[in-house]
Amino acid sequence: MKRTMFIWFFLIGIVLVAAACIPSSQHAKNGADQVNRFTWYVDGRTFSDASLNEPDIIRDWLRENKQVEIAYVSSGGAPEEQMAQMIAARQLPDVVQLERGQNVEKMVQTGQIIPLSQYMIRHENIKRDLGTSMINMLRSSDGKFYQIPNNANSTEKTNGDNCWLVNQAIYNELGRPPLGTFDDLYAYLKLVKSRYPDVIPLEIGEEFDIDAFVYAGMQEGASPDDLQLFGYPQNGALLSIFESPIYRQTMIYINQLFREGLIDVDALVQTRDQVVEKIQHGRVAVMTGDIRIADETREYLTGLGSDWEVIAPVHRAGLSGDCITLSTYDRMGSDVIVISRNAQNPEEIFSYLDWLYSPEGQIVYEYGPQGGYWDTVTPEGYPVLKPEYFASLDSRLENDTGTAYNKLVNKRWVDDCTKYVFEITPAEKRSWLNQQQYNMTFRTSKDNTEFSGLIPQFNTEEGIIYQNISDLYKQTRIRLFFAGSKEEVVRMIEELSAEADRQGLDKLLHTMTEKWMLNREKLGMQ
Repeated sequence: MKRTMFIWFFLIGIVLVAAACIPSSQHAKNGADQVNRFTWYVDGRTFSDASLNEPDIIRDWLRENKQVEIAYVSSGGAPEEQMAQMIAARQLPDVVQLERGQNVEKMVQTGQIIPLSQYMIRHENIKRDLGTSMINMLRSSDGKFYQIPNNANSTEKTNGDNCWLVNQAIYNELGRPPLGTFDDLYAYLKLVKSRYPDVIPLEIGEEFDIDAFVYAGMQEGASPDDLQLFGYPQNGALLSIFESPIYRQTMIYINQLFREGLIDVDALVQTRDQVVEKIQHGRVAVMTGDIRIADETREYLTGLGSDWEVIAPVHRAGLSGDCITLSTYDRMGSDVIVISRNAQNPEEIFSYLDWLYSPEGQIVYEYGPQGGYWDTVTPEGYPVLKPEYFASLDSRLENDTGTAYNKLVNKRWVDDCTKYVFEITPAEKRSWLNQQQYNMTFRTSKDNTEFSGLIPQFNTEEGIIYQNISDLYKQTRIRLFFAGSKEEVVRMIEELSAEADRQGLDKLLHTMTEKWMLNREKLGMQ
């Protein structure tokens, strides 16, 4: 621990010394040849070290045209430890990018970050795009606005990546039987097992969140997020998930698949590499998961004369597949960006962030500076792309531009622009991933922003209750998967429900319901 802190302070020292060596005029208000240099910490959940620094083409343009030079600071693979050390030592870099929640509140309570509303009066891109309700949702416990959301989706345009996939070659060889309902799926998995003994009928990936996929298909409009909240909404209140009939049906169905060997038992302890290896050898018939892992592994299947085929969400008989929700999204995005009180020029930093959030800033990161792949923009502000852009899609493009390097993504604008680019891209160059998203995964996702932030902070009474129930559920969940019979599943759920009640589930759900109602009020949904 001490060694890690020493290394961190050493790195910060290097950055500060380097900044001090810049002529003093460069720390003044920016002019034509003055550079505003600042440090930016990224906690590593969203950006790898390889994509931490912008490519030369973007970095050079920013220095020349925006007079900005950024020294990115990595979390070194230990974001929680690193963040705790920085907060405790009050040694925050100028800009900090981290997950929304408890650590942001710690920085607010200790006065280490700057409220941003004062700057939004003069720099209005972020304010204009987010709107009043989203800004209110992002206010901290003291009522002030400190955090700029990365990947915010300020409109209600759906996006999501969860899906059901089938190995096309196996599916074709077996006559493409219907796969609409859970009964259909069960029959197909049994057929796969009998005809292909070396093939895994259903692969559930490294996350093994099969219960979320099945739960979602048991009732129209059911949210897979209910399983994380331990509650489902009904008549303006959150009720115990363990008392839900569809939860019981979910666990009975999954238990049957495990008992009959239709899901590989190794799925509960496997790594991503092990999942990829199975796909590489054509040993997966059906898979649940993120469309992006399918996109990354298509080359293995195509090399074997097959491909992934995305199918509509599997659901309980009698329901409409068009009303099943496999993914949810929070309009406030994934993580947030805050400005430290250690920053020498906080308004200049905010000005840069506000520009980055604008269409011009997004274009530079997504498609490179003007004069490269584009010269002009459409009336909607999208780049008019040159033939060179489409010619480079298969080679170097992703190495010099793209979302991978953009630390502040305006998801609404990027999604709209990506769709525009997809539509003008020659058919043979179109992204398979984007096509599946537009055709299927976006349609099976819904806005769940009203349930944002319901899980309480862990240092509160309700937070302790949540953690205790979470630990209890993790242990019981695995036992439910491997229970010896349907009757045993039912008995174990009843015991789980009773124990969760003893742990204080009612109090937890009451507090989360109050937060949910407050969110709805802020979002104008009351």
